[in-house]
Amino acid sequence: YMDDITTDGPDGRPWVLRHDVTVELYENKPDDAAEAALEAAIAGAGLQWTKQDRYWLQTEQLYQVIYEFTYYEKRRN
Repeated sequence: YMDDITTDGPDGRPWVLRHDVTVELYENKPDDAAEAALEAAIAGAGLQWTKQDRYWLQTEQLYQVIYEFTYYEKRRN
């Protein structure tokens, strides 16, 4: 997974962090159960997500499905 973080906050203080997360799921063959489990975990955390179509990675000889979601973290002090 990748977690790109952007900071924001009042007076230039980085108290709010925006996490843009990308999760790459690799499969030897199409695996609907693995995708459903990952989707349930993301939804269980209360997050909205987007999913790209499954595609074949010729060089890796694997299928890949990409999920993306955003969440915010608020820091104190």
